[in-house]
Amino acid sequence: MLDLRRTVFYLRLAMNKLHTLFIIVILSMTTHSHADNHIGISQDKTHLKENIVISQPSLEYSFFQVIAQHVLTEAYARIGKRAVFQGYPIKRSLTIADNGVTDGELARVAGLQKKYPNLIQISVPISYDQAIVYSKKYAFKVEGWQSLKPYKINYNNGFMYAEQKTKGMDVEVVTTVEQGLQKLNAGRSDLFIGLLGDQCLIKKLNLPDIKSLNPPIDTQNLFHYLHKRHKDLALKLEAVLLQMQESGELKAIQVQARQYFFNQCESK
Repeated sequence: MLDLRRTVFYLRLAMNKLHTLFIIVILSMTTHSHADNHIGISQDKTHLKENIVISQPSLEYSFFQVIAQHVLTEAYARIGKRAVFQGYPIKRSLTIADNGVTDGELARVAGLQKKYPNLIQISVPISYDQAIVYSKKYAFKVEGWQSLKPYKINYNNGFMYAEQKTKGMDVEVVTTVEQGLQKLNAGRSDLFIGLLGDQCLIKKLNLPDIKSLNPPIDTQNLFHYLHKRHKDLALKLEAVLLQMQESGELKAIQVQARQYFFNQCESK
């Protein structure tokens, strides 16, 4: 099926010279809460005929989102679309995409179409992140999710993977990552399950006693989702991402985005 999709895509490329304009230089971006996030592209944008509005969680420091934004900005440009990113509360972001208010969701774990049936998962992973256990008063080797069972745990509302993995444990959901870290610092929880980028927020909040426990509890590949009204677009995008994956461009963009993220983290 993927070979057929690639063949169709290449035929369309041959018929439309616009599809041969590869955008290769990605400039600055922002991931501030509740704001439209635009990643600049250095080339002339006149050939980008249509905006694709993509919802994403409003997270101040988000490693996986920076990578996903870089990748999707490039991939959509190759099919003549301009990716526009809009921030929402983490759980609401998915609901908005599923309801068709936006055109899709930036990047989440695989399989969410089971709960959000109006979303189509693009099969090529575009980003990744690591689930990290943070603690102030405990230091132990993390040996899977069951090693967390004796402790009082917090995680951010909408962190669906943590929700799945901590069922039956002593869990309290918080409304923001900052709230979770502050509760952890105040001794009102034992552990906070967050993401790699939360290390930047810990630094910003000046919470030096909060440490990440090793190893990371999990590493997850993340996938882009489009609303079902974009079924044809999903096929085109999947073909582009597959091409980028096979050529090594996808990996190169991810490496560039990772460096960008941690440079920004260190500068704040």
